[in-house]
Amino acid sequence: MFNDLRQLREGAEMILNTALNESNVIADFVFVPFHDPSVGPVTVTRRKETFKRALNRVYVQGGGDCPEKSLTGIHLALNVSRPRSFLYVFTDATAGDHRIVGKVLDTIQRKQSQVVFILTGHCNDLDRPSYKVYQEVAAASSGQIFNLNKTNVHMMLEFVKSSIKGRTVNLASVSNPPGYNYTQEIPVDSTLGEVTVSVSGAKPKITVVDPKGDQLTGPPKLITTLDLSEIMIVKVMQPEPGNWTITVGSEEEHSVKVVGLSNVTFNHGFSVEKPQTMKETVYRPLRGTYNHMMISLSPPNVVADIQYAEVLTLAGQTVFELPLTQINNTNVYIADPFIPPDEFFYISINGKDEHNQDLKRIGATAIQAQLPDVPYLTAPRKVESHSHSRVVLSCNVESLVPVTAMWTKDGSSIQQQISSLQTTSIDYVIENMSEQHVGSYRCVANNVAGASSTTTELTLIGNVTSIN
Repeated sequence: MFNDLRQLREGAEMILNTALNESNVIADFVFVPFHDPSVGPVTVTRRKETFKRALNRVYVQGGGDCPEKSLTGIHLALNVSRPRSFLYVFTDATAGDHRIVGKVLDTIQRKQSQVVFILTGHCNDLDRPSYKVYQEVAAASSGQIFNLNKTNVHMMLEFVKSSIKGRTVNLASVSNPPGYNYTQEIPVDSTLGEVTVSVSGAKPKITVVDPKGDQLTGPPKLITTLDLSEIMIVKVMQPEPGNWTITVGSEEEHSVKVVGLSNVTFNHGFSVEKPQTMKETVYRPLRGTYNHMMISLSPPNVVADIQYAEVLTLAGQTVFELPLTQINNTNVYIADPFIPPDEFFYISINGKDEHNQDLKRIGATAIQAQLPDVPYLTAPRKVESHSHSRVVLSCNVESLVPVTAMWTKDGSSIQQQISSLQTTSIDYVIENMSEQHVGSYRCVANNVAGASSTTTELTLIGNVTSIN
């Protein structure tokens, strides 16, 4: 692991430089070291030197059990990182804490974050849960597992560097049995500036054919980023719109990911009752019953006509299609109620761009239907206000089933309890802020699964004049 760490330290410099100087999508960096028995400390920073100091404090520990607390580290990183973050896990060990995979998968769905594993070894347990949870996490987060020779870590970091220059969208994600000549059509719309195809598996192969039927053979149009014994990654630069074709293969079961650089993506939400806005939806559907699904295109002013959605297996196979209805000539669409699969699934949207070219996007992460859970509450931890100002304390209440909620202060109710059939938000308004309003406010919510609460501290800032 010492050689891995040395290469990681060297590669961190170029990744940080790229993120700071060339990327418009990276807000900050998160670093979480893990080993057995400890995890952390967490470093969240925008400063290159701070990140490098945290990395330089890590040292290789010899001996002990091979499995590490990798899932605990991943869960911690997910919790402190922003939504739709990219997590890269560098390790030569499997997960000794594999039993917490459920918590990790739930947070991945909520945060819509991708997890990529860069493995330079394992614990000779590839058929045990300690390794299989890596496969579960990668599959559910639209990530991949890359098994590397220890001398190739630096080359993989070059790929990481190139991946963070812009916001990527998912175009295809499949898992294939051993073999070659697996062919798939990839619609490329006018907003895509670059397309990347990656295959993880033994002796991988990739062939790319443009819409005119011509096979790309190399630069400047086709760039091979990595070509190793277990990984192959190619990039198509400035692809013309149209239906492209890729043919891939490997000697063993392999995963295939196709992503593109584009700002056109979508958000989804589910609700048992028909929602009026995305604010009335949650990120996971209710298991075993009919759910409405709402789709919102981003950015809101994008010109596109989305016609239907697909429910896909983790292997990329279509389970069923869902016609979409546009709402009030906006970029918001809704599907008729459907019963979601019990297993993890992806959502894809399909339609036309402003030039009538096929447009396809696959969700950032997989989705799993859930049983009723306690309300999930979101409210600011701290609110600061000036004297005599108007203050609004807002609490977002996520629930797939009927829910009640209210604000309290010092254990006493300060507003009438609000009832809703589904996800809602509640506000407590202070029209004239004064010292008597300072204190701890608690948002409390209940549904059939139980109760939850979150606290907001309200403080007064500015000069306070006292007259004796």
